[in-house]
Amino acid sequence: MLRSDGHFVLSIWKPKSFCENFLSIIPEDIRINLQERYREMQPIDDVLNKTGFKCIKKIDTIFGDDRTYSHLLENLPKDGYQSEIICHFENAIRQIFPNSKGRLGIYLCKKI
Repeated sequence: MLRSDGHFVLSIWKPKSFCENFLSIIPEDIRINLQERYREMQPIDDVLNKTGFKCIKKIDTIFGDDRTYSHLLENLPKDGYQSEIICHFENAIRQIFPNSKGRLGIYLCKKI
């Protein structure tokens, strides 16, 4: 149960951003099943509002395809900063291309 002022994070894969190698790290049969079953969700604000919640912050992430991230992870120094470097990469994409839509939407939501 969520308190009346409680918060939660919701993430949703965006089907219109599916590319040839969408979620290639997931076994192929599961990936195909996701792509076949996934339908475009109505605007998240509508879904949240109908259920007593509201979105207070939205962020898009995963701008490259899986090969991009695999390449980054394989070639970055193994010093524990890979995630931080990838975050900088994603932030640079957001700044250079402010209207970019990522493959994953992350939403900070609040009970109203």
